[in-house]
Amino acid sequence: MDPEALERKRCVEFLAKVYKMVDEPSTDSIISWGPNGDTFIVSKPLECCRDLLPKYLGLSNFILFQNYGFKKVVESRLLEYACEGFVKDQPEGLEKIAKRREEKFNEECDKLHEERMKQMRSKEDRKRHLKEMLSKLDEKYSKDVERFMQTVAYEREWRREAFPKELEDRLQLVLDTLQDLINSTNDLVQV
Repeated sequence: MDPEALERKRCVEFLAKVYKMVDEPSTDSIISWGPNGDTFIVSKPLECCRDLLPKYLGLSNFILFQNYGFKKVVESRLLEYACEGFVKDQPEGLEKIAKRREEKFNEECDKLHEERMKQMRSKEDRKRHLKEMLSKLDEKYSKDVERFMQTVAYEREWRREAFPKELEDRLQLVLDTLQDLINSTNDLVQV
């Protein structure tokens, strides 16, 4: 299976799990469809992060949702998310979301590639371009990691009594791995 098809399949699987979690009647007290069926509302965020996200998605927070096109509904007073095509009683829309995500990513890559190819004239330009790209990646991932670490710190506070020491150790391992990734990226930028 080619990488694009594999990524689209992975995206559809993730979206299907989210759909199942939101659509499941037994979870309505925690997470449910919005009034129009084109959003979902998280009524009890802590319970959702503690009980449902790990069970359905193997996650403990909503950070990855933005990678799949979900956006927080700003004008809502509740914790509410929307994604074009993610609609109640229309699970066939999940494939369209994955395809749209893939097309957008490919368009952005193509556009960026074309722009950079025009700019690159010599070996020095390519070396400078690579350093700039690594620097931008480092900046982007540093911000993502910082947000992730803030979320982890928040979750640690309410999990301290609820979870055994082994999970805390696993979480620390993930944080250490992320820090190693940042350090590796920094090393590449300095090359």
